[in-house]
Amino acid sequence: MAVKSKREKNKELTENEIIDAAERLFFSKGYENTTMTEVAKEADFSKRTIYVYFDSKKQLYLAIVLRGFKKLIELTNKGFKEIVSATGLEKVETMGRSFIELYQRYPNYFEAVVNYETQKEDLEAKDRVTIQCYEEGEKIFKLLLQVVKEGIKDGSIRSDIDVIDTAIALWANIVGINTLIAKKKRYIEGYHNKNVKEIVTANFDFIKRSIKKK
Repeated sequence: MAVKSKREKNKELTENEIIDAAERLFFSKGYENTTMTEVAKEADFSKRTIYVYFDSKKQLYLAIVLRGFKKLIELTNKGFKEIVSATGLEKVETMGRSFIELYQRYPNYFEAVVNYETQKEDLEAKDRVTIQCYEEGEKIFKLLLQVVKEGIKDGSIRSDIDVIDTAIALWANIVGINTLIAKKKRYIEGYHNKNVKEIVTANFDFIKRSIKKK
């Protein structure tokens, strides 16, 4: 592994300080209510310096989404280590629960990831932060593909299903239930007398029944 030069380390430090400042403002005031001028002031850098690292406020927000993705992958891998001998089917549930853990422990990152996952894609974007977000999102999807394949191999998941179709359906379900939690938690609890844990458990049971080998 190549050793970073002092210049590279300083650049990375500055970039992280800018992202940290943006997080504090976006998470407290909201993305729409924060200006790049305020981010520069919070980070104690000139506005010109901010634009050297990030072309726009949107790109800066995506850097926060990227942190959320990395945290989600970290939680997922941690979950896998805790169930070393688990079946593929059990690992599918672990991936879903990692998303819930992100919601419980890092709600702002959770909201950033959910908002990103439900926005219109921009495959034409070439900037490094957007590309990194796609790459991190793809890492999560590849993990899901992997555990579905493991489940088919170990006999816990049906073998008559298409792996990619199933992984896409599972990801849509995981994102969907978490979006519901993010946007409609108070409605569900207030109007239907159901707590988040009950909804999540019922959802995972539904998933398992749909792909579990009989």
